[in-house]
Amino acid sequence: MKTKLLFSIALLFCFVKSLIAQTFTVGNINYEVTSSITPFTVKITGLVNTAVNSVTIPLTVTNNSTTYNVTAIGDYAFYDCTNLTSVSISDSVTSIGNYAFYNCNKLTSVSIGNSVTSIGSSAFYGCTSLTSVSIGNSVTSIGSAAFYNCNKLTSVSIGNSVTSIGSSAFYGCTSLTSVSIGNSVTSIGNEAFYNCINLTSVTFGNSVTSLGQGAFANCYNLTSFTCLATTPPLLLGTETFAGGWQSNCNLYVPESALSAYRNAAQWNGFKNLNTYLSTTETKNNLLKVYPNPAKDHVVISNISKGENISVYDLSGKMLFQTKSSGNSLNINTSTYKNGLYLVKVGENTTKIIVSK
Repeated sequence: MKTKLLFSIALLFCFVKSLIAQTFTVGNINYEVTSSITPFTVKITGLVNTAVNSVTIPLTVTNNSTTYNVTAIGDYAFYDCTNLTSVSISDSVTSIGNYAFYNCNKLTSVSIGNSVTSIGSSAFYGCTSLTSVSIGNSVTSIGSAAFYNCNKLTSVSIGNSVTSIGSSAFYGCTSLTSVSIGNSVTSIGNEAFYNCINLTSVTFGNSVTSLGQGAFANCYNLTSFTCLATTPPLLLGTETFAGGWQSNCNLYVPESALSAYRNAAQWNGFKNLNTYLSTTETKNNLLKVYPNPAKDHVVISNISKGENISVYDLSGKMLFQTKSSGNSLNINTSTYKNGLYLVKVGENTTKIIVSK
């Protein structure tokens, strides 16, 4: 009797599970229902024909007269799709699952919609043909090994909503030359940029509190390292900056924090720790700057007609100079590399971050 009861319970469980995990296929894409009540939602679980080279993920999909919002790319959804070259992710998608594009080694371009909030662990692991990624302002977390060994990735722009970068997130991205990290990132995981041997410049926002073990180990070509945190971030290990490259790299920090960095273990190994441009941001100035971070332009307002306006990089090199013709000025930043710049207006100075 007990055996029959257990068997009946097992059958009931399987029946309920089948109702919950409804699946269907539209076109070449497999879906699983994640909500069967309003609003109806689905996640992508895979492809029928994995030999295709291009995929466009729709905003919605209809099955049996019900229209669902496509809100997630599930774990392993495009795992080992080695013929896939391009993916366009719609604005309805909010999450990219673990191993979602693992070993898609011909994938060259990914357009990530504005609603994605999380990129899972190993999501783009081994995508060795991927050349550039723009991580939008809705993304809050980048999982461990998310872009591991994407060795053709040359640039990464990390939006201002990202709060954490997982361990080994960009491990072995040997073509990466510059990284701009927004103001919300508080932690950078172990070996996050390990062995990024062609990385030359890194800029952090002002919220970083910790860097993991080996986070920038073996980044032999780093020459510019900017950290806007007024307190030196905690280094979780003794080899955060391993590889001997610090002796050839300039560290730029807020002027008020120079002494703290100079006396902090490992941070004091940088060359020319006190080379932060002396024309640092003027306290309590009324200048307004937007958008900041900037992409192709920045507007400076609350200025007076006839004032001298100059833009400098952190080495002190003047990149632009003019006299204002009104109370605002639009400055073209399209040719500027990602990083921190200083704008001097008369006797006042403010900072801008270029992040493309």
